[in-house]
Amino acid sequence: MRKAFAYAAVVGLCGSVQAQSSVTIFGGVDVAYQHLSVSDSGSLNRMINGGSLTSRLGVRGVEDLGGGYAAGFWMEAGLNGDNGTGSASNANNQTIGAATPGLAGAQGITFNRRSTVSLFTPAGEFRLGRTENPLFWNQTTFDPFRTQGSGASINITTGAGLGTTAGLGQPTAGRISNSFTYLLPPKLGGVYGQITLGRGENSPTPAALKNDGNYAGARLGYEARGMHVALALTHTVYSTGNLNGVNLGASYNLGFATVMGQVARDERTGAASTRANYWLVGALVPAGPGTFRVSFGKTDVANTPNDATLAAIGYIYPFSKRTSAYTALARIDNKGTGRGFHQGLAVTAPGGKSTGFDIGIRHDF
Repeated sequence: MRKAFAYAAVVGLCGSVQAQSSVTIFGGVDVAYQHLSVSDSGSLNRMINGGSLTSRLGVRGVEDLGGGYAAGFWMEAGLNGDNGTGSASNANNQTIGAATPGLAGAQGITFNRRSTVSLFTPAGEFRLGRTENPLFWNQTTFDPFRTQGSGASINITTGAGLGTTAGLGQPTAGRISNSFTYLLPPKLGGVYGQITLGRGENSPTPAALKNDGNYAGARLGYEARGMHVALALTHTVYSTGNLNGVNLGASYNLGFATVMGQVARDERTGAASTRANYWLVGALVPAGPGTFRVSFGKTDVANTPNDATLAAIGYIYPFSKRTSAYTALARIDNKGTGRGFHQGLAVTAPGGKSTGFDIGIRHDF
């Protein structure tokens, strides 16, 4: 506790921390070497942040109010472990609200991953601030690679805002600012759920833009006895065309392996209407002290042959509960004349292929 108080004083939270029943400092650093190669485009060697976990630094606390009630806060900043910079945030769920557009990290530390205050009650949690998109959380949960590194499912989908299919990238893909979230109480026989509403907070004029960045999303799931299934929905309003998404995921622990899969759709409405359907199957297979990760997925871009497939395999070796080493190898095949899907090195040849190899170290605290 003394350590937590000392850290809180450094960040200017000392006055509020003393009223908390508990305060926890947490986070993790993950850095990997990555080799990318693309057909007809050569190769790239680099250090990357988060081949297995997004590097982060956070502080959270809870105060027991009695009678089944509690108050809490959660401040979590994303970090770029490979170069020490911070991750950019977004103030209004719109492209114009992104911190230092094109210079992510130049603004220093932001609590881009989460910045919330909560009231916990017997009827559930009421949360205010910047928090996770329910649909992106679903995609992460049912991806063996947890949407990280060369094998991440987001490399062939647009749910994380990569924009690899024209018009589907979005500021609300991962996190929602200016939001209100209600979460069901935890003891419901394995059932959980949440509803999240966010605001773009625009001026009422011009009227055509006043609702841009307004968000609504929900997630409902069941997890018990080795089985996990969840459905998530998301909707963001933009004058150029609303963005909608749905993701249904499931997993089951067979003992010798945990199998999982998901099906999803991203869609932009309006004059520039476009749609992409996506599915993934995968597994976590214990082997020795570590775990193999395997997955195969496909994205079907509507009204075009320019689809893509992803095949990935990896292994995590734990040195302890906090520290692990990992590796991953993944290949993306663009179909037709497509070249939009890759792991970070642009594909220039129509129907080109992209391969990524990661090897890194992760430490949680």
